[in-house]
Amino acid sequence: MTESLLIVTECNIVNNTVVLQPSINLNSIRELKDLIVNLFPGQNTYLTKESDSNESLIKSTTDKTKFLHVIENGNIL
Repeated sequence: MTESLLIVTECNIVNNTVVLQPSINLNSIRELKDLIVNLFPGQNTYLTKESDSNESLIKSTTDKTKFLHVIENGNIL
């Protein structure tokens, strides 16, 4: 059994409350890019993380109501 490279959780902000969608496992950066394009169509996005952390956030520069929480299994981002 192959371990997933990324565990991704979509987070939505509704009435000042963070609502978490079920996490999904991704096996490639390509799958992550496809998810970003589908979740943030036509929007600019950016990734932020602390140095030496395996967790990061992917956010839109315009839509502040949703973001992705990404956990890496390995150093790929």
